[in-house]
Amino acid sequence: MYLKLALFFMGMACLLLFAFELPLHEISQYFTSMALLLCLLYLLPFIHHFMITSRLDRELYRFLDSNVKDGRHFYIRTSFANYILSLFIFLSALPLTYRFLTEKLQKLPAHVRTRFTSSVILRSFASSNVWSPIEVYIVIVVAITGVYYLELLPYLITLSFITLLLDWVFTSSFKSITAIEDSHQLKVAHKGKLSLLFFFLAGFISSAASIQAISEIDFFEAIILLIVPYTLLWSVCLKRRKSFVRYTRLVWYRHITTMQNFFILFLALGFFNEVVEHSGILAEVMEVAEPISTYPLLLFIGLQLSTLFLACVGVHPLATLSLQGLFVTPFLTVLEPLSVAIVLITSTVANDAAGTFNVPVTMMSQYTGVHPYSITRLNLGFALRLGGVGVIVGYLLL
Repeated sequence: MYLKLALFFMGMACLLLFAFELPLHEISQYFTSMALLLCLLYLLPFIHHFMITSRLDRELYRFLDSNVKDGRHFYIRTSFANYILSLFIFLSALPLTYRFLTEKLQKLPAHVRTRFTSSVILRSFASSNVWSPIEVYIVIVVAITGVYYLELLPYLITLSFITLLLDWVFTSSFKSITAIEDSHQLKVAHKGKLSLLFFFLAGFISSAASIQAISEIDFFEAIILLIVPYTLLWSVCLKRRKSFVRYTRLVWYRHITTMQNFFILFLALGFFNEVVEHSGILAEVMEVAEPISTYPLLLFIGLQLSTLFLACVGVHPLATLSLQGLFVTPFLTVLEPLSVAIVLITSTVANDAAGTFNVPVTMMSQYTGVHPYSITRLNLGFALRLGGVGVIVGYLLL
C-alpha cells in the first residue's frame, strides 16, 4: 500500500514538474523536505528499546492488574496504562496490551471481549497521539502550518485529556463485567518505579525545549539530537546500559528494514509537496477557494469529515494530510495557523481509532478476527467526538 501511494505521488509530481517547466537541476532539493521526519523515524526505536530493557512496561502492567473493582474500573485502568505506554512505544503498545487483556478477559464471551479490547486500546492510543512528541502526523502539521510544537502543546494535552475523560464517562456498559482474572495489591516499590515514566517523559520534553532555546533550532530537531543520549543516560541510571546496548544492536537494523516502503512514501510525499509549492498552483487555488476563508467553521468541519471518510475508503492519512496541507496553506495568511494545526492534528489522529484501513485498526482486526469496518463502526462516535472537540477549540481560538 505504501509503495503504491509513493508511486502515485511520484508520478503526479513528475507530471507537474514537466507541465510547469520547473528547472530539472533543482530536483535534488525537492527531496530534502522530509529529511527531519526520516531522521526521527530512524531514531524512535531507541525509546522502545529503553522501555523494554528497563522493564518499565512491566511496571505499568502491574499497575493495570492491581486493585480492580469492576469492568468499568478495569476499562479506565487499561485505558490509562495503554495511553502512557503508547506515548513511549507507539504501535508496539497495541500487541502488548492486547495479549494482556486476552489473558485477563478469557472468561468473557468472544463478542464482549472484542468490543472491550477494540474500544479501550484504540481510543486510548488515539488520545495519546494527540500530543505525543514522537507522533509523525504532528511533525508534518507543524511543518505545514509553521506553528511551534511548544505553542501547541498546552492545547493538545488539554484536548487529549478531555477526549480520554469523555470516553471514560461513556463506559458504563462495561461496569457489569465481573469475569476478570484476580488482581493483586500494588506495592509501594512498584508505584515508585511507575513514577519514573512520568519523570522520563517530562525530562525528555523539557530537555528538548532547553536545547531548542539554547541552539535556536526546531523542536523536533532537538528531539532528534536528544533521543540517543537521553535513553542511554537513563539506561545507565537504571543500571540497564549493557542490556539496552545489546538489545539495540540485535533489533534496530531489523526494525529499520521493515520500514523501507514507509520511507519511500515520505520521500515521494515530500517531492510532490515541493513540486506543487514551486509550480504556483497554490496561488490559483487561493483565488478559487478564497470565499471559504469567510466560513472557517465549515472549512474545519470539512477537513475533519474528509479525513475520516477517505481513511474509511482506503486512502492513507499521510496522503490525505499531505493534500490537505497543500489546500490549507494559502489560508494561513487569513486564518490563525494555531487553529488550523489543532484541527488537522485531531482530525488525523482520530483515524487511529476508526480509520478502516489505518494500521492500528487493521492490527486490531487481525488480532480479534473482526472485520475492520466493524471496528470502525464501534469507534466512529469516539473519532467524531475527538475531531469535533478539535474543531470547536480551533474555531474558538480564531
